[in-house]
Amino acid sequence: MTRTIAQIAALLASGTVLCSSSRADRRPTYNREVSRILLEHCVGCHHNRGVGPFPLTTYTEASAFAREIRRATQTRKMPPWAAVSGYGEFQNQRLLTVGEIKTLGEWFDKGVQEGEAGDLPAKYSADSVSKWAYGTPDLILTPRSPYSVASSGGEDVHCFAIPSGLLESKAIRAMDVQPGDPSVVYHVRAFADTTVTAHGRNAQNSGSGFDCTSSMESLFTRTLLGEWEAGFVFPPLTDGIARLLPKGADVMVEIHYHRTYKAVLDQTSVGFYFQREPVRQYVKTTSIVNHNIDIPAGESDYVATAEWTPDRDIVALAISPHMHLLGTVMRIKASFPEGQERDLVWVNEYDFYWQTSYVFRQPVRIPRGTILKVEAHYDDSHQNLNLAPDAPLRGMKWGTSLKDEMLVAFLDYVEVGAQER
Repeated sequence: MTRTIAQIAALLASGTVLCSSSRADRRPTYNREVSRILLEHCVGCHHNRGVGPFPLTTYTEASAFAREIRRATQTRKMPPWAAVSGYGEFQNQRLLTVGEIKTLGEWFDKGVQEGEAGDLPAKYSADSVSKWAYGTPDLILTPRSPYSVASSGGEDVHCFAIPSGLLESKAIRAMDVQPGDPSVVYHVRAFADTTVTAHGRNAQNSGSGFDCTSSMESLFTRTLLGEWEAGFVFPPLTDGIARLLPKGADVMVEIHYHRTYKAVLDQTSVGFYFQREPVRQYVKTTSIVNHNIDIPAGESDYVATAEWTPDRDIVALAISPHMHLLGTVMRIKASFPEGQERDLVWVNEYDFYWQTSYVFRQPVRIPRGTILKVEAHYDDSHQNLNLAPDAPLRGMKWGTSLKDEMLVAFLDYVEVGAQER
């Protein structure tokens, strides 16, 4: 039916046509939409001294990499997050929404507009990098001597044994890190070490630490105190739950470095926050392991499994898949006594260089008798980009060196009804 002049006039007066048209023509701008997305998800790593290869804190910086931002976010390469959506929910999830990905792509497609100055949010401050996440820590530990990070040459995992100086045991609720040089530090773990072996190795190098790549046994022999990743702070433990730092123990700090094109000195500090409330339970960690993996040279999809069944009711707090350079996929499920199954995490693009601990958004109750099943996949072929292209392929078995392989999932949990003093 043909609209009358009066009807068209009424539509114009109501603003219906104008609003529809303005929405269709509205182009994303850096100042209005893009800056906020980058601020929330990207600039924690991509700032002037960050581990990201280029900064994204201003319009000039972001517009220069608009095409790369579009590609990296649409392929979900960035932000780095390997867990498949819908197979577990996590507090530390780093995923852009579909709407955010579309906005970043449309920003590039429609001309990389800067927008109105008044739309810009509060600017990112590099000073925030030097601030502790939860205020001044109760205990700050720093290696005695700086470590020289080489300019090139593959993965660098370095360990430092630092005396805690504690005369009594402490309950740890959170950990934070202040990188000495944020451009190279991207992953840090801290362990309670009561063996003094790490201290001895540390002393041999005048306090500048020792190479961890030849043995990652700390994951099995020492108590995890906390973890940190560039651009992210792990949430603190809730009241009444803590990790135990025994009196007199050393703290062994394991730092994963990204090597750049220049040699730098790093002296990273680790801060611990003590639990204020009475501690009811200490976090325990179990390893779900298969020591019998035997990956043939040239095999592009070797599959191996592992299982663990708790003998009492537990509540799972976090899960950490761990493989080395051949690992590609790890899926971890809980098979409950009643017959139901639940995915805890499914990492379908495992990357040793961006491994993480997946902290459950809601702790997962796991009754006694539940079977936790791990399925891991490995690529020992020339398709694996972690392998040198001209190096001859060789089979790999279990070992704690990066020259070997691992199949292990670390589960952090507390026991239901347990009361620890």
